[in-house]
Order: sequence, then C-alpha cells, then structure tokens
Amino acid sequence: MISKKIQSIIILLLFLIIICFLFFYIINMYNNSKYNVMKMSAKRFGEVVTNNYNSFDEYKERYLLDEMINLGYMKDIKSPFSNNNCSRINSYVDMKDGIKVTLKCDDYIIYEEDYNKDIDIYILDSNTSDNCININLYNCKDNDNLIFEEYSDDDLFIKKINNKFNTNYNNINDIINCSIVNENKCYSMIKV
Repeated sequence: MISKKIQSIIILLLFLIIICFLFFYIINMYNNSKYNVMKMSAKRFGEVVTNNYNSFDEYKERYLLDEMINLGYMKDIKSPFSNNNCSRINSYVDMKDGIKVTLKCDDYIIYEEDYNKDIDIYILDSNTSDNCININLYNCKDNDNLIFEEYSDDDLFIKKINNKFNTNYNNINDIINCSIVNENKCYSMIKV
C-alpha cells in the first residue's frame, strides 16, 4: 500500500503537470491570436481597396497603405506584435495579377497573398542565408539626412520621389533630386 504522503506527492505532481499543459495551451492561443489579427488586418486592407478603387482619382496597379490612410479610407494598422504601426509604405495592395495584399508589421510580413484565400505569414530574418531573397531597398539623402522614414523597393521609391518632388521619373537612374542610398538586404522568409 502506498502511504498517504506518497499519494499526496503524486496528486500534486499530476496537478502541476496539468497546470503546465494548460499554461502552454494558453500561451499558444495567445500567439495564434496575434497571427489571426494580422491576417484579418490584411483581409480588411484588401477589402477596403477593392471596394473603393472605383472612387479613386486614377486607377493604379498598386495602392499603398499610406495612400488609403491619407485618403481617409483607413486608419493606421497597429502591429499585433508591438506598439508600433504596420509599415505604411511597404504595405500595399497590388492589382496587377489579381488582388494581392502585402502587409509588413515589424519583422512579420504577409507577402503578396490573395486576401480571399488562406493567408500565410512569414518572419523576415536577415541572419540566415537559407532560401535568401535579395531585396534592393532605396532611400534618398539630402545634407546627410534621409528624406524618407523607410527604405523602399524600386517601384515604391520612384513613386515616393515623384510625389515628394512633383516629378515624373520612371527609372531610378534618372533621379537627380537627391543622393540615392541603396541598401541590399538578404531576407529569408520563414513561414510561421
């Protein structure tokens, strides 16, 4: 027969194991809810653009989150992973080949996903070289100060320059308004 002391210890250990599993479950649900919030934000961003693009002044292939906020169709999207807002410049809806949403929040990105289907989230990791995607990002310097808060890919950079300086450039090599800063980053997109 097992003594009462050993029975109490066994019951206590079982209780602690149950609490550990419950704690793990709660933490896992909390992390999953962050991903779900980001997915819902991307879906909402895609819906806002597709429901309103007929009312925009001109049809474009890419609509930035920044434009939607400035036009009053949306408010800043809060990152579910920090107190920061998601990137206004590196988040966009691309209408070229279907409706694809890109939403960048901190080091997480939904990259050109169809907002009507299941959306994948990736972590951007610049510390590994596995499945590396080289991305050239651009900014402009004026008197050793960066003009734009964020670096952008070539298409977005040209649009930002044209908006800032009221120009009509089509190629990065034509830009003369500022000193171009090129940053080549290698990102691995690791699916969450």
